[in-house]
Amino acid sequence: MKIIDDNSEETITEDPESDYIIDPISSTKNSLIYALYTKLDLYLHHYNNIQNNCKKLAFTWIIATFIGISYILTGKEKGIPISPLLAVSLLCCLSSAGILLLGFLDTGIYQKMIRAIFLENKLLEEKNPFLGKAYHSMVKLLHKKGDPIVPHASYYSTFIIILLVIAALTGSTYVYSINKVFSFLIILCVILFIIIFKFIHHKITLKSGASHLIKNKKNPS
Repeated sequence: MKIIDDNSEETITEDPESDYIIDPISSTKNSLIYALYTKLDLYLHHYNNIQNNCKKLAFTWIIATFIGISYILTGKEKGIPISPLLAVSLLCCLSSAGILLLGFLDTGIYQKMIRAIFLENKLLEEKNPFLGKAYHSMVKLLHKKGDPIVPHASYYSTFIIILLVIAALTGSTYVYSINKVFSFLIILCVILFIIIFKFIHHKITLKSGASHLIKNKKNPS
């Protein structure tokens, strides 16, 4: 992004690396505000792309986990020093921890950066009508769609719950051959953990969501 003087003449050029048309930025106040607005919008798209990559990685992660589970249960691997059922249970637990980390990066870090940019550009639109009302229109859509962080968090929590259920079933089946009481305790502990996990997930979602972006309908912006 290049700043030029008002008196100078410069034609619109194209960036050879991106093939996008670049608007020349002058030293006027409105031009600088527009430059800041568009720059923040580029950062927002950048963090959106990172979020999409996190989701792709989580999906690849769980597919790889299922492939590992099927390989272990086929019995082709003879060198495992523990029961295949116990190996599957441990694999699911470790995989769920990895997906939980990806979910934290997505909803706990990058979503907050997106929210900060969203608020700043929305404020710029309020103070500078020439920028349009794109972010204000998105806020109106949130009244109908709900908080955007909810589907982000639910994407990861669904994978984690599926893996924990598989871990509980395989682990309890293994322990059942040793002690029946312990197998039922494992299932109860996993059920209790899932309930606590969903409760914490719901509280974090409400706290870190975008509800503060949506003003009361009685006081529209």
